[in-house]
Order: sequence, then C-alpha cells, then structure tokens
Amino acid sequence: MAIKQIVTYSKAGAGFTDIQEALDSINIVAASGDPTRNMQVRRDNGEFEATVSFDVASQTITVTRNWIELYYNEHKASQTRVDTKAVLQEAGWTMSETVETV
Repeated sequence: MAIKQIVTYSKAGAGFTDIQEALDSINIVAASGDPTRNMQVRRDNGEFEATVSFDVASQTITVTRNWIELYYNEHKASQTRVDTKAVLQEAGWTMSETVETV
C-alpha cells in the first residue's frame, strides 16, 4: 500500500513573494537537525514522490508526498521529524499534517 501525506506550513505576516523564498526560509530554520538532507536522501532514494505548492495570499506551502508505506513508517518514527517540527514552531511556523492510505 501507499501513503499520501499532506503537510502544510504557514507563517503569518511573513510576506514571502514566491515559493522559493518560503522554502528557503523553512530550510534555513530546519537545518539545525539536518532534516532537509534527510528528506532529500529519502526522495533521491525513491522512497516518495512530492509536489509542492505555495499560496502567496495565505503564506502557505503545501507539500504532498506519496510514500512507499515501509519508508513512511520509518520517517514517522524518526526523531529528526519531531525535532524539526519543534524548531519550525519556535520560529513562528504553523504546521498541519494529514495522512491517508491510498
């Protein structure tokens, strides 16, 4: 089975003008635990496919990942994932996640 994960990130009053600027901001904040590298390695290894969108008006990034279930479960158990969420929240980001089996 596959897992569809949708993660949204928003930051009130941020004023980002495009998706790259918003992603750069997230990656800089999250870099303390090196989760960006972790996700890049997972993507490069074919563990998931992702699409990313950005809504300028709401300053919201939406990341949709279609995972191989085994790899999603490994990611879900990762301490880096928990640490990343805390670091982003401390920097003013709001995150939400939905997950479904597809």
